[in-house]
Amino acid sequence: MTPGPARDQVETAVAELVRQALERRERIQVPGLGTFEVRHEHSAIRSRDDGDLVLMPPRDEIVFTPDR
Repeated sequence: MTPGPARDQVETAVAELVRQALERRERIQVPGLGTFEVRHEHSAIRSRDDGDLVLMPPRDEIVFTPDR
């Protein structure tokens, strides 16, 4: 595909489809590239450099695993 408006539109459309699928917590596998998925991280207590403890809130994280 040559650079230009059509390529930009395709890239934008694909990115939007991936975003929507991840919002629905679907796993996206791109052959030859890898897999995108959402993983939930539970809250955790972390120790700062000064020794204070900090409660990290739970969060969702997008994880990419490349194909081998």
